[in-house]
Amino acid sequence: MPCIMKLVLAVGLVASSVSCLNTSGLHDRYVVKDSHSIPDGWINRGPAPGDHPITLHVGLREGMGLELEQFVNQVSDPDSPRYGQYLSKKQLDVFVRPTNETLRLTEAWLSIYGFKELEYSSGKDRITLRTNISVAEILLNTTYYTYEHREDGTRVIRTPGWSLPAYLLNHINLVSPTNALFIRQNPDAFSRKDNDTFIGQPENMQNLTKRLGLLPLDAPKDIKMPLHPKIGDACYSTYIAPVCLKVLYGFFDYQVKEAPKNHMAVANFNGDVTNRGDLEIFLEEWKIEAARTGVAYDFPIVHVKDQIDDQNQKVDGSLTAEIALGLAWPVPFLEYRVGGFSSKKSQALRDHYPNLYDPFLLWLHTVLDEHNPPQTIAITHGWDEQDATAAYSHSVCNGFKKLAARGVTVLVNSGDHGFSGSDPKNACSNKRHAFVPRFPASCPYVTTVGATMGLNPEEASIAQRWTLYFWPSNNIHALIPWISGAGFSKYFPRPEWQKPAVEKYLKKSGMLNEFPGQWNQSGRAYPDISANGVEDAVTVTGWDDVYENTALSTATMAAVIALVNDALLSAGKPPLGWLNPWLYKRGYKGFTDVRRGAVHGCATVELDAEKKVQWGPDGPKGGFPATEGWDVGSGWGTPWFPRLKELALDWHREDPVGVNVNESYPPFPPGGLTS
Repeated sequence: MPCIMKLVLAVGLVASSVSCLNTSGLHDRYVVKDSHSIPDGWINRGPAPGDHPITLHVGLREGMGLELEQFVNQVSDPDSPRYGQYLSKKQLDVFVRPTNETLRLTEAWLSIYGFKELEYSSGKDRITLRTNISVAEILLNTTYYTYEHREDGTRVIRTPGWSLPAYLLNHINLVSPTNALFIRQNPDAFSRKDNDTFIGQPENMQNLTKRLGLLPLDAPKDIKMPLHPKIGDACYSTYIAPVCLKVLYGFFDYQVKEAPKNHMAVANFNGDVTNRGDLEIFLEEWKIEAARTGVAYDFPIVHVKDQIDDQNQKVDGSLTAEIALGLAWPVPFLEYRVGGFSSKKSQALRDHYPNLYDPFLLWLHTVLDEHNPPQTIAITHGWDEQDATAAYSHSVCNGFKKLAARGVTVLVNSGDHGFSGSDPKNACSNKRHAFVPRFPASCPYVTTVGATMGLNPEEASIAQRWTLYFWPSNNIHALIPWISGAGFSKYFPRPEWQKPAVEKYLKKSGMLNEFPGQWNQSGRAYPDISANGVEDAVTVTGWDDVYENTALSTATMAAVIALVNDALLSAGKPPLGWLNPWLYKRGYKGFTDVRRGAVHGCATVELDAEKKVQWGPDGPKGGFPATEGWDVGSGWGTPWFPRLKELALDWHREDPVGVNVNESYPPFPPGGLTS
């Protein structure tokens, strides 16, 4: 008769006593709920210590999940009478509350293992259990192991799979952390260092790349602009300053009207933080009126996990805040910090306390628990779809669907390596698996942002940073460029609102039958939209620098959407919310089409007889081309604020009808929806 730890749980209180429980026969009725092979690059270092504490999050099946999906589609469809009529937190709780049967069966199961007083979320769709590894292994009929990444030494505790009693399979969606997510320091984050080398690119790709020790004295600033500036007045060829983006996208003259009612946020993960000193320097350089208010040190921070505030890090977190505030201030700004040990100073802590939490789920729980979440949120972190199971990815995407019901716009970067996911070196070593979609970029309930380069016209971006890889086994030399991320999901089917645009592109471009078996021809495609993300001026560790990544373009789009929301709120209308149905039906008319360039992956680059990359006037030959209309290079293109604002105001109805806003009941009968 094995002994397990009996835990009595309450909010903020954990009391424990040891008792013996006869569990013989219980595991005979267990069935595998989810399993996953260990992602490339991770090494199993043996079983995790049984006394290591662990907090489990049990996600229960929502009682009105189908009705919630219908409702989200309607409040996000500009042709629906319910467009823009988002749910309050209490109303959402009604949708997500599990059935009485689900609650009864789950509580009975947990009581067998000593869990009596359970810690529920407000909608009762989530239970938090605080215990240790040994108890979790018995509860889920599994074994937890410590894994280490062979490149950067990141350590996590995970399990290859987990099980549930057969009668609970249709009542419990997810238990976390289990077999996902294997997280490490953001692999997409990089800056151009002084010792960077640029190998073998043709002369036309060596354009204007340098580190800016000091910006030119005549650098374009808001206060130096003429009354109606043009691109030539505001933009340098060597770097893209905030004033250039304002003129390029048409909001240089816009004045914020409803700042107290409107909020934008960034979510930083794995120890990334906004460096307040860098932000202050950046604002002093480019937005002096914002710097004088002290916003660099005054903006609020929501700590989701760990009180991490490493101001010595050189990471994407600062870049996102700099661009967002530099463009959209005085729209109020906040940062979500989901901690982790990613800096060198934290190596000892990483060795002794391997990561044992799920950052994205913890962040989603935090935002969903808020009564007034920010209307616009930018996320510039992610992972490859193959690093987690489909079931896990759908559970996380379901959280984004709930944010859509609340009227929140979530913008996610598309990644920085074309079709090759977060690890192009690994993807290129096996061309059969060279198309690696990213998540949450592939989730239909977020709007995914790619990056463009150049000015008038912009083009799908292939930047000047190249790395040479060589594989002796097949004698291939490959230059792996920085390329705006793109892909076709292997987990999420193409939504109805996206089908006409994507299928037209695949047919017109002739790519439908290219690279058969390597990408999902019916998958959700991304990016949805783009903005400039190459040679953007930023401040890093006190220095002016230039960066290229989709974190920058995502921050730019967050600023643009926040300003559109400002115009809507000032007109007494609701914010944009989940963009995609509106975007693919109406909003695309507010974007400038990008028709130059292409997206590449290892399998798409054309090689000559010596297996060297063949070059064309705009970069390597091959790839999925940018074309008229939606394309996988830039989505619908880049924003033109005046038209976007006009479209948003025109398609938000003055007098919403058909929704019962009583907080105590669903906005429509449980039996379904009627138009």
